[in-house]
Amino acid sequence: MVRFVSEFGAESVPTTAPFIADELAVHSWPDLDWERIAEENAYDLDTFERLFPPDGFTTFEEWQRTTQFYQAHVLKVQIELLRTLKYRPTGGFCFSSLADPAPIVSSSVLDHARVPKVAYEFVRAACAPILVVAEPPPDWVNPGDRLQLDVHLVNDLRSDLDFAVVDAVATWAGGSQRWRFGGPVPADEVVKVGTIDLVVPTTLGELAIELEMTSAPHRSSNRYTTAVTLPPN
Repeated sequence: MVRFVSEFGAESVPTTAPFIADELAVHSWPDLDWERIAEENAYDLDTFERLFPPDGFTTFEEWQRTTQFYQAHVLKVQIELLRTLKYRPTGGFCFSSLADPAPIVSSSVLDHARVPKVAYEFVRAACAPILVVAEPPPDWVNPGDRLQLDVHLVNDLRSDLDFAVVDAVATWAGGSQRWRFGGPVPADEVVKVGTIDLVVPTTLGELAIELEMTSAPHRSSNRYTTAVTLPPN
């Protein structure tokens, strides 16, 4: 357990990627000169081949978006967890990098042209002074599973929230379930406001959990998703 966490994150392909455009001008996707890109543009060949092999994607844009959404998910989950551990024991954090100095594949959230990656807005939202957050659900669940996800409210303001209301709703194709929690939140504190207790529906597909906190004039919202799938035979 540490007091200050740093250097966490995930690498992604930048939005502004002239080195890929140059390759696509002479080669067809995904048959690019990956060795050259690795040498000149800090491309981690082994890691990307393991997590996001280019030949598993039909276009460069699809591959690029996937790496950016993965990075956004990693940063969102890590920052939210660290914020719920406010002072006990986490006294602060610093993710790996903010902006690129050159056209490279890196863990930054702004590329060398200062164009935001998908993760930029996720990080901004996760660092808001008031944040409603739930335990992230598993990547997939099975019908009939029981989900119990604690909901916390982080208040980094120097003033109390006299009364905050948190509305939670789980939605899936053809159905939904709602919860409401409420109470005071002291200044500079994290409070557990309740638990989402849900039996996973039989409907296959996306299961979304949305949170909305109101404490006039303050608001905070958050969203999580998982997939309802059949268990393997």
